Amino acid sequence: MLDLDSDSRKRLKDLIKSKGLEMACLAGYNDFADPDPYNMEINLIYLREIIKLANDLDTGLVRVFASGMGDICAPRKLGSSCR
Repeated sequence: MLDLDSDSRKRLKDLIKSKGLEMACLAGYNDFADPDPYNMEINLIYLREIIKLANDLDTGLVRVFASGMGDICAPRKLGSSCR
């Protein structure tokens, strides 16, 4: 949904409202635990775009998972890699 242009975002917002619904929140899955400055910048840009989308859809809440799935996908926990 981040690649929707402003007209598409407005149509989506209008569709949601026309159904008597409201968007409770958007979720961002980030990895702010990664010490690499490049990856940190990517995560900040992604979060900024989620916030813009939330604003365009009149959503007042953005849920952020501040760390990635590295612990969940670790081979020691699953017996194999998630990749």
